[in-house]
Amino acid sequence: MLVDDTDEIDTLLRATAAPVTVADAAEQSARIAAQVVSVSLLAKVAQRQNRRRRRVVGLAAVSILVPGIAVAGQQFVARSGVFGQPGLTESDTSEWINVCARDFPRYMRTVPLPSDALPAGSSWSSVVAEVTAMNVDGVGQGCTAGPSFVQASGLRSGLLLAAQRRWTCTALREHTNGNAPLARAAAEQVATLYDRLASTGRLGDRNWTAQQAAAARGDFAALKDAAAVNFPTGYCSTWGQPR
Repeated sequence: MLVDDTDEIDTLLRATAAPVTVADAAEQSARIAAQVVSVSLLAKVAQRQNRRRRRVVGLAAVSILVPGIAVAGQQFVARSGVFGQPGLTESDTSEWINVCARDFPRYMRTVPLPSDALPAGSSWSSVVAEVTAMNVDGVGQGCTAGPSFVQASGLRSGLLLAAQRRWTCTALREHTNGNAPLARAAAEQVATLYDRLASTGRLGDRNWTAQQAAAARGDFAALKDAAAVNFPTGYCSTWGQPR
């Protein structure tokens, strides 16, 4: 795992030999969480990989060794027991989830599903599979180097982002096929999902409003440009197909 040599995480990891009080544990938990910046692939897709990112060595070990952060007895190894600090980049108070844990796919299947509609032929189970794969392959870089963490809120909003990408692909496909009513209806779903994503607090600035307006008015050229910039290569011919 990668660490920032200028931070205090190594010190925290070596501090377990001394007695630790519950108050100390709470302070250490906050300090650990304050070092971590969300690296959700799905946020990177929307924001072009320019967010600051750090990954923490031994976060799971700290969760076990420090009272107040212990996760013994929890159902999922993927759950760290460490929660975010509000005010950091892409950070809130939701729990940090290890996307490289062996039971991360099973954890993802327990994340509450949105009530939003999906394009015909799509299913939420396939959206969950998509978000799982993108986090393992993108955030975890194949999970060959150890733990990698994403906040639970980012995983939940990732489901909405995947739904929006699928509606975008549907709108472009129907527009190309000359099915104007279906294309326009799909574009309106894209616009609606911007509001849903904004309500989660994961969109950051307001730069997305221009793209929302373009989708709402049925500007398919703008949708195509946004997909070319923000979507993984070949997305509309793979995950974006009915499945």
